[in-house]
Amino acid sequence: MISIIVPIYNAEKYLYRCIDSILEQTFSDFELLLIDDGSTDKSGVICDHYSNKDSRVKTIHKKNGGECSARNVGLDNVSGEWVAFVDADDYVEPNWLSIFMDSCNGYDIVVQGFFCDGTEYPFPTGIAYKGKSKDGLPLLINNGISGYVWVKLFRLDIIKKNDIRFNENIHFRGDEDFVLKYILFSNNMVCTPEKGYHYVVPEWSSKYKYLDNFYTSCSIFTSIKQIYKDSSNVIYQRYLQELNNALFYSFKVKYKDCEHRIIVYQQIVGNDVLKSPLNFFTRWILYLIHSPKIVVWLFDIKEKFFAK
Repeated sequence: MISIIVPIYNAEKYLYRCIDSILEQTFSDFELLLIDDGSTDKSGVICDHYSNKDSRVKTIHKKNGGECSARNVGLDNVSGEWVAFVDADDYVEPNWLSIFMDSCNGYDIVVQGFFCDGTEYPFPTGIAYKGKSKDGLPLLINNGISGYVWVKLFRLDIIKKNDIRFNENIHFRGDEDFVLKYILFSNNMVCTPEKGYHYVVPEWSSKYKYLDNFYTSCSIFTSIKQIYKDSSNVIYQRYLQELNNALFYSFKVKYKDCEHRIIVYQQIVGNDVLKSPLNFFTRWILYLIHSPKIVVWLFDIKEKFFAK
């Protein structure tokens, strides 16, 4: 059985379309968990309507805590062998689950393609691959689909055994963080270019209000470091550079916890900072100086000097 988790917050405009499309699946052995994340519109009422008329549907109402929190509540209540996710503003084709089940035998994670409604996606939205998860991940990353949980099918036993959760302390890219944690513990992956999911492109400015990427990058890089232990690996270097950029953005904006961020960065990156694409001066400051106050002070001076 597949457990489908749908986090919902004030989605009454799209919810009927989303739920109806799931209930019309040609593969019928599934349960649908609607997680009402403290909606203030009629979303909760709509969810109750469906759970009252279809035994496959279960509604859980909770205090608002964000998408990651809602998905975690879903994971706490699933009973299927497999887990899939749908966003409340998206919808699926009748063969969406069948595509997963036709490919899943012998694999820990299944990835399918998707339709992109509202704009042209800059990468292929479906790829073909069978093999080790570690070797398949670069294909997902380079094609811009590593961070979408809704085109992937996950084994519940791997999630439970390794206590894989959505990080409720980060405000965006929680999907990618979860996927990387999962891949760390999965052996193999299958990807099919077949498409059954409709991704409705959101209004980015309203969906993502937080520009601070530092702690998200820390969590993601920690997983990448465990997956690819070789610091010369291209993917490793890519995410290390992303973390570097997030750290220096913190200095530029002058977040109040910059000193704490230095401590976190040094703990996560360690000696590998010397192999990063930073300039000589920056690398050695981050490697040698373990007083965060001094590090912040030095970078303030450096920024003022180059600003002139």
